[in-house]
Amino acid sequence: MTDVEYHRSRYDVPKAKGFMGVSYPVLIVCLLVVSILFALLIFFLQQSKFKLKEFNYVDESVEVELVEPVPPPPPPPPPPPPP
Repeated sequence: MTDVEYHRSRYDVPKAKGFMGVSYPVLIVCLLVVSILFALLIFFLQQSKFKLKEFNYVDESVEVELVEPVPPPPPPPPPPPPP
């Protein structure tokens, strides 16, 4: 014969569900995980120093002689008169 499975009756006493319907071991594990993540976040933010990046500007220009531009060409000659 097969074993009979016991199903809870709706009239049985309800199981204790813990805090807000979550069992206590699950609640403790979740709190530990969240606490560790917050600790890592705070550690990361404290380690990263928010410093202003300093730029060292060096003038590396080349000596250039400015030359006057070439004058424009003269206007074209007028057309020849008609014959």
